[in-house]
Formats: sequence, structure tokens, C-alpha cells
Amino acid sequence: MAQTRRQFLTTSSLALSGVLLSKHALASFQLPNDLAHPGIILNTVSKPMEEDYKHTLIRLAEMGYTHIEGGIYGGDPKSYARFASDTGLRTFATGDAMHSLLNDPAKAIRNAEALQAQYIVCYYPYLGSSEHLGRAEGLQAAANLNKLGLEFKTAGFTLAWHNHAWEFKDLGTETLFDVIMHNVDPELVKNELDLYWVIKGNADPVALFKKYPGRFELVHAKDMDYSEGKGMTCLGEGIIDFKRIFAHAETAGIKRIIIENEQWTGGLECAATSIKSFKQLF
Repeated sequence: MAQTRRQFLTTSSLALSGVLLSKHALASFQLPNDLAHPGIILNTVSKPMEEDYKHTLIRLAEMGYTHIEGGIYGGDPKSYARFASDTGLRTFATGDAMHSLLNDPAKAIRNAEALQAQYIVCYYPYLGSSEHLGRAEGLQAAANLNKLGLEFKTAGFTLAWHNHAWEFKDLGTETLFDVIMHNVDPELVKNELDLYWVIKGNADPVALFKKYPGRFELVHAKDMDYSEGKGMTCLGEGIIDFKRIFAHAETAGIKRIIIENEQWTGGLECAATSIKSFKQLF
């Protein structure tokens, strides 16, 4: 039987109490080996990458990262991709916002080919401002995602779309997230679920995993700080219970966990502490 909006909100509200940090919860849980080595999206180290991408990639590999998500540095795509590979880092995903992907999908494909990436991520699936998002915008986003998903799949790549908090605004009978998930073709469009933004939107990642099983191939993991504003912080320094969430990795269909903190403006410290905390957890 289909789950009603009221039932989903009730379930999510109850489950959300378990999303935040519980030091002893699921203490014995271990991630499968293929998920135990996280990737990182390069906006977490944007300043070091701009200053010296070669040194930065070497340091990320030394920290234990195996996969990276991001664009092209240094001007020449093939040289950049070759250097990253030589350090032991595989670029598994790159991407852009919907407007750019629709305007020039061939460019996105060329970049993915040069980087030897599997995924092209749509980081913002709408054409207008986030201030006025409703069902119509969700349906338009889904249609555009399906169009791009088919084009990218034909070229040998997988499209995923990335959420923020506004997808979990109540539209009456469903959320914007529901509108998109109900109207994209799961064979053409996957999801890159940002756990922080889900929780910031007062939703529960585990409830989403159970509602849409197998559709969350990529997951962004950053932490939520202790402030009233629920700001971002480096993984392990906040209140999110990652053990509880990733205990449902198989249900979710997760293939890659990606560490992120796009608001970090310093050097490599956040990348270093995040992977250390991740490995201590799992």
C-alpha cells in the first residue's frame, strides 16, 4: 500500500530522533570493504587545489582517499586526469548545474571522458531561483533529468542529481524531493544524496533509503555542528550519527561515500580530520 504523506512525516519525525549522534549506537557495525575507503569532492579543498593541485592530490592520496569528485584543474584535462591517476586517485564523478548541462551536454560528456568519470552530477536541477520552488519546478526538473539521463547513458555515463534542504519543504501531499523521485526514470537518473542537507531539511536519510530503495548510488557526508543554525562542520566534529545511516547502505544502494565540506575555506585540515574520523567510525 502506498505510504501517505502523513504516515511518511510521522515515520520521519520519529526516525529523525535517531539521526543525531549516539555514541554507542551500532558500535559493532562495519561498512563493506568497497565503501570503507571514502572519496572526497574537491570543493572541500578548493583553495589548495587552486594554489597547487598536484601537491594537493598527492596529499589526499597520502591521507587515504581513493576517489575524487570534481572538475578539471591545470587547463589540460588529459594531463590532469593522468596525474590524478598516477597518485592513486580515480575521478569517478564530475558535473555542473542544470542550466549548463542543458546548454552544452556535449561539453559535460567530453569532460567526463577526459576524466574517465563514471558519473555526471547535476548539482542544481532547476532552471530558476530556489526561492520559488514548487511542484511545477519539480516536474520540469524531472523531465530535464530524464532527457539528460538518456543522453548521458547513451554516451556511457550515469546521471545523478544532488539535493539540498529545500527539496524537503512540504507541498501539501508530498515534498519536492518526492515529486522528482516519482517522475524520474530510475534507470536513467540516480541520486547523489547529501546527508547534511537532508537533515537540515528535517528529513531522515534512512526513511528515504527505505522509501526509495536502491536509488542512492552516491552519498555526500559532511557533519552538522552544535549551533542553533545547524551549520556545516568537518565529519566527526558534529552531531550526525553516520553509523546509523550507513548501516542501511545496502538498502540505499550506495556505491560511493564522498566526504565534503564546501564551506571550508582553509587548507587540507578538514580533509585530513574527516577521513581520520571516518576510519575511526568504521
